[in-house]
Amino acid sequence: MMIRVEYPDGTQQLVRPYVLNQLIASKAIARFERSGGWVVLDATVCVRRAAGRSLFNEKNHPTPA
Repeated sequence: MMIRVEYPDGTQQLVRPYVLNQLIASKAIARFERSGGWVVLDATVCVRRAAGRSLFNEKNHPTPA
């Protein structure tokens, strides 16, 4: 499964779930797309990540072999 992300400069890219988690942790993206729409990264997201919760759980969305 690939996830669309958008960088602060407006460019978009498809990435794998583990890359999304790395991009969120490094604050390298402005937003990413989920089935319900775009998730904009802000202070709320940073708090959730600090609490140890991942926004994208690979257990629920396994990568096909």
